[in-house]
Amino acid sequence: GDEIDRASELFDTFWELWSDDKRVEAERVARELIRLGERHRNDSPAIISYGYECLSRLEYDRGKYREAANLREKVVQIRQQELGEDDADYATSLSILGDTYVALGQFAEGKKLFLQALPILQKEYGEESADVAYTLQSIADVELQLDRHAECTRLNELALRYIEKELGKGSIEAADCHDKLVYSYLNQDRYEDAASSARRAEAIRRKKFAATHSIHASTQLAFAEIQLQQGKYRAAEQGFAKTIQLLEAAGDDELGVATTRMRLAYAIQSQGRFSEAETISRSCLAVLEKAYGQSHPDVGSAVYALAGNFLMQGRLVEAESLYQRALKIQLGVYGPKNITTAWTQHEMGLCHLYRGKFAEAESLCQISIKTAEELFGTSHSTRAYFLASLGDIYVEQNRVDQARDVYQRALKIQEDLLGMSHPDIAWTLTALASAHVELQEYAEASKLLDRALRINQELDNEDGIEVGWQRFQQGRMYVKQQRWDEASASLSEALDIYRPKFGDQHPDVASTMLLQGEVAWNRGDRRTAESLLDQVIAILDRAGAYPSDRFQAYLLRAKIGWDAQRRSEALADLRMAMSLAEEQRANSAGTERERAKLFVNYAEAYEQMVAWQLEQGDVAEALSAMERARARSMIDELSVSGASLQVGRSAVEREALQRREAELTARVAELEKQLQVLVRGKEESAAPGARDRLENEVAQARKALYDHYRDMRGNNPVYRNLLSAGSSTPRLSQIQRELVGTNNMALIYFVGQSATYLAVLSDSEARLVILEVDQKTADALGIAPGPLTYEALNKVFLGDRGVLGKLASPQSVDQAIPTLAQLWRLLIPEAERKQLTSGDVGRLIVMPDGPLAMLPFEALVVERGDAPTYLLDAGPPVHYGPSATVMLNLRQRAGNASNSEAPVLSVGDPNYPRSGEPSSESTNEGIDSGTRYASLGGQLPRLPFTAWESSWVNDVFAKRGFGVERLIGEQATEANVRTQSAGRRYLHLACHGLADHAHGNLFGSLALTPGAAASVPADDGFLTLAEIYELDLRSCELTILSACNTNYGPQQRGEGVWTLSRGFLVAGSRRVVASNWVVDDQAAASVISYFASGIANAEEKQQPVDYAQSLNAAKKWVRQQEKWSSPYYWATFVLVGPN
Repeated sequence: GDEIDRASELFDTFWELWSDDKRVEAERVARELIRLGERHRNDSPAIISYGYECLSRLEYDRGKYREAANLREKVVQIRQQELGEDDADYATSLSILGDTYVALGQFAEGKKLFLQALPILQKEYGEESADVAYTLQSIADVELQLDRHAECTRLNELALRYIEKELGKGSIEAADCHDKLVYSYLNQDRYEDAASSARRAEAIRRKKFAATHSIHASTQLAFAEIQLQQGKYRAAEQGFAKTIQLLEAAGDDELGVATTRMRLAYAIQSQGRFSEAETISRSCLAVLEKAYGQSHPDVGSAVYALAGNFLMQGRLVEAESLYQRALKIQLGVYGPKNITTAWTQHEMGLCHLYRGKFAEAESLCQISIKTAEELFGTSHSTRAYFLASLGDIYVEQNRVDQARDVYQRALKIQEDLLGMSHPDIAWTLTALASAHVELQEYAEASKLLDRALRINQELDNEDGIEVGWQRFQQGRMYVKQQRWDEASASLSEALDIYRPKFGDQHPDVASTMLLQGEVAWNRGDRRTAESLLDQVIAILDRAGAYPSDRFQAYLLRAKIGWDAQRRSEALADLRMAMSLAEEQRANSAGTERERAKLFVNYAEAYEQMVAWQLEQGDVAEALSAMERARARSMIDELSVSGASLQVGRSAVEREALQRREAELTARVAELEKQLQVLVRGKEESAAPGARDRLENEVAQARKALYDHYRDMRGNNPVYRNLLSAGSSTPRLSQIQRELVGTNNMALIYFVGQSATYLAVLSDSEARLVILEVDQKTADALGIAPGPLTYEALNKVFLGDRGVLGKLASPQSVDQAIPTLAQLWRLLIPEAERKQLTSGDVGRLIVMPDGPLAMLPFEALVVERGDAPTYLLDAGPPVHYGPSATVMLNLRQRAGNASNSEAPVLSVGDPNYPRSGEPSSESTNEGIDSGTRYASLGGQLPRLPFTAWESSWVNDVFAKRGFGVERLIGEQATEANVRTQSAGRRYLHLACHGLADHAHGNLFGSLALTPGAAASVPADDGFLTLAEIYELDLRSCELTILSACNTNYGPQQRGEGVWTLSRGFLVAGSRRVVASNWVVDDQAAASVISYFASGIANAEEKQQPVDYAQSLNAAKKWVRQQEKWSSPYYWATFVLVGPN
């Protein structure tokens, strides 16, 4: 009895000492209690359990959770044996052990114990007792860690109600409940509720404890955290410092204050005092590693914090290494679906962004956004923050429209949740302004920047990093506007903020100096400009950061060197700039279209190299630069053709992606069907605006499917590896020998922003010229005299008054003749004009660029008059190619053996659903871009001459012993074309073609017969460009697209035109005949049948097929028919690929 009384006395003494912060004395008592228990282990085992309980409390307070867990596991075991599983003390020990598991990051184990204890406590003390409340709080802590914040808040609010009911609203336990609610509310962006709970906790404690008591540390910590999340960094710093003072005064060691010191470091870091914050973070990490080892969640948090410090300092390699370490710990503790993990992935994404690894950056950012959505829904400040970072990634890849969209979405969420004066809002406003600057929307950008600066003034943060960034963006805007004085002032202000915080070697300092160098260059101060650029290059090369800025720095320094006659230095810098451009292109995210869009940012370097090599007289080097800048995405497509996008993915991933694609494809098909029904004369029964709404839904559904397609390719490591392998540029001599050949001529154009260059090649000679617009030609074409520019060509070719539009209409084609005559003289130098019309040139190979890609050169007017002479009449046969690299790739491509029984597949006269209106005998009613059904009131007219055409193709081949498989009418379905095109030597499709200028023509299509299951996208009657890519045409020597607009589509600088014909080349066809505009049904049938006859004749004689000559002869025959003499009828068809 005496020993039991002594144990009880020691137990009470321990808790009195613990409450008074006398922890050294408390530990002495706890260990005495354990020794007493060891002496009575057999007769009174409860005594030692009390000793373990007391010592575990101290170990827990020190952050030694593993030691605390070991002790508490013993307590649970003893009480289970002594008291049974229905006892309240046993349940309490379960809860206490559960708290320890939670501290160790073993959340599932902790929650299991809480749920085990809860019914015991409810039965013992009542449903609404304080003991039940404590367990509810413990479960809430788990929900908080697992980011289930609504449930966390509900449980904590319930616990507060129970505790206030039993212990009173002024109890210390109620104050503890308010502390927990602070963090619940903060994680839901409920700042006012969080502050209210903190004030209530503070009021309770002030009534019971002296101001210096350590119990006030929790209140101070709560206030500091609220201030930190509101962007009030100085106030937060003071709050964290006061918290640490209270804890240290109470005897807490380094481990006890480590977590709070990390928050202090973050507050200091947020004010730009990086070195000071780094010192604190390193010491905290060392303390935590010593206490917990390498894999504890608190260690992971400390590693993450230090990585963030390095990221802000521009020490990207160190930051990336630490983020990888933190992520490994967090994935092990929390798993992938956790916001802590998502934050680390997000920050790693920023590391990749700053190093120019866009694909990796975008992938990680998308993962973090998805995690935030799953945990919090779409309206949460964390998701908004992640969205803004995604916008940054898009801006760097020249996907500015997408960036502006996500910035606006992020800003809307932030304004709804954070009020109008939060630093995150200022940051997003500045980012959105940068997008408007890229779009040359300077007034809007200026308004946004002014608002961001006002927010920082309200926050008393006028010398903060955020303001430095805002001044930088302001300076960048002024540079774009050539407002040099204002740019200089803003950039100086940015540096005045950056340098004290970052030092002189930070990448952001270098970026600002780069713009200063540009200002100096434009003011004529080249010495200053070059000095600045030397520093910029040294900083960025050393940091491996901001490759786009490095590109600009090398490019500008190259220009300075060239002007100073330091040619070798200039060329070395320019080659470095081009290498950086190639590196950025390989690191970009998305599809071929996104990479092409990014590459436009770097086009100036290639144009500069061509210009300088022209000066140097080095055609080979100039041609190499031209080739490196042309049709690169098509080369990528040819490289990855046939590669599975599913390799490297798990079965679960593959299934999920396929399911998602099926859902999105079905949604597009469903909406298109609804639109088709609506526009077929049923508007009278539709609600006002129904068609507009439905067309918008179709557009959104297509965008979602395109985004899926883009992400599926961009996130696939095999796909990215194939791209990164790259493709070598052919040598001039190789192009001349393997592509041009004897007696032929190649014209390779390079259309730049400042000038257009033309490389003229024969098998043995090469020359490079710049195309100049003389005054007479300028007046005739309505453009400025001087070098022919991209902008000038667009003006001549495109728009309602452009020559291409006139050529594409039988009513206006005659109006194009004067322009075609001017273009003959402008685009082809005099010496080459004489050669081409002399009969000495066997074949002409045209590799156009920019708008020239849509011009059939055969339609150029060689001689004006009542009956114009065209190049078709006076010149050699012509074929085309996107670039010499592409042409050689197609020429050298290994083919498969073709179907010996029926090497020809001919498709014609598809059966289109109609609403009873008369069929059309030609397609010139104007099927155009837009949705598939919006044209022609939602119906496609029948093409009766395509049946004749297919029959003629069948006849010319069959007579020469070639087997032909025909798909006519009901048989001309998409499914049949898919299954029966493989293994064919020749593929002929006579049908409607539809171009779509959105998403790189991905939804452009060949219109075929809807199948029996037309609701299934794979047989809905529309063979889209995306589906064409998937065909197996490796045996195909030639695809004939006797359809409208198959060589027409959205133009992209440096890439050419995104056309349906391109899809057939990527799918394996060696060459394609396609149309540049809407074709006349009967004339097209005549061209193609005559063309097929020439091919069949050569095949019968077992001679090499001269495809260019056969098409040339077919066009000439049609031109000789009086009704078809206009180039509208014969010039539309072009041969793309090697002859």
